[in-house]
Amino acid sequence: MIAVLAIFTLSIAQEIIDLWWSVPMAALIFIIIYFLINPEKIEKWSSIFARLFASISKKSEKHSVSADIQSRISSYVKNNNLHEIMPYGLKFKWVVGENASSYLQGEDIVIVMDYHNNNAKNFLIAIQEWTSKTLLPNIRNDIPSPILKAVELLMQEKIINSQRPDAMEFFKKEILPIKIIEEVKIKKIREQFDFLDQSGYFENVFLQELTFAGPRLQGMQEMQKYVEINGLLNLLEWLLKRESDDESRPLYYSGDVFRIWFILVAKQIKVMRGDPSPYIKRAREAISKKFDSIYVGGREKNMKFTQEVIDEIKSNEIATLKWTKEFKTRDRQHKKKDAKMALFRN
Repeated sequence: MIAVLAIFTLSIAQEIIDLWWSVPMAALIFIIIYFLINPEKIEKWSSIFARLFASISKKSEKHSVSADIQSRISSYVKNNNLHEIMPYGLKFKWVVGENASSYLQGEDIVIVMDYHNNNAKNFLIAIQEWTSKTLLPNIRNDIPSPILKAVELLMQEKIINSQRPDAMEFFKKEILPIKIIEEVKIKKIREQFDFLDQSGYFENVFLQELTFAGPRLQGMQEMQKYVEINGLLNLLEWLLKRESDDESRPLYYSGDVFRIWFILVAKQIKVMRGDPSPYIKRAREAISKKFDSIYVGGREKNMKFTQEVIDEIKSNEIATLKWTKEFKTRDRQHKKKDAKMALFRN
């Protein structure tokens, strides 16, 4: 009887021990998997823990600030699928009394800067340095300076508005006016970019095409570069302002650099028929004419059929699907609308 009781007691003890180790181990495995799926969260939690001990040492405080900035930027790039447009991460090197500078080291832009007690100011300085190196890194030298600066300023504003809105007022009052005054052309270009951005075409189309076809600008005369880029911009502006039945110009731009083709699911008669074949025909035509990029898009109630068209082009292996996105756009009355778009490449 005593032997049986002893065995029973040992069995219970063993179960308790197994339970003790299994729960922490399961939690540890969950945490590891979580951070593998969401690597940008490492900086966020590192920032939180460091902030708890920030009062203990200046070094911990600086680490807290740098980890916080890294987390915000990583989150923005990931959430907006901008890895090709802004491919580098960032690290910090805090140097007392040093004017801000930056350099590329491996896969990161190292920001060299003095530490400020105003964390919003730290963020603004870091964003300016980071975008000056990571944004369109392979073609920066081939883009006309006013256009490049306008792109940088809009991207800085978008990141600040998304990740650090408390710094926006300082950016608009202290930084943006100075940058625009430096070159008058920037203001007009910024207005064009703002219009595209409100409709979701700035990142999803314009920056996509600069990243993909921009290297062809190399070696061109400055005037020819403007012709190519303005040709693309004019097409995008016209597309966003046109009536659905406006056929005053073709839905493509065929230049020496940018060769871009649009398939818009907009005419209700075609949508109601539910027949994707006319859109498939246009996709085949784009490929036969050697266009590089095919954008398929539709708004609101046309989004479901737009997806059917996208699926048909993909299943027929007409072109390679790069991505499909849903985003907010605006109609001609500036009302917000849901939109779907896919990018195919030849």
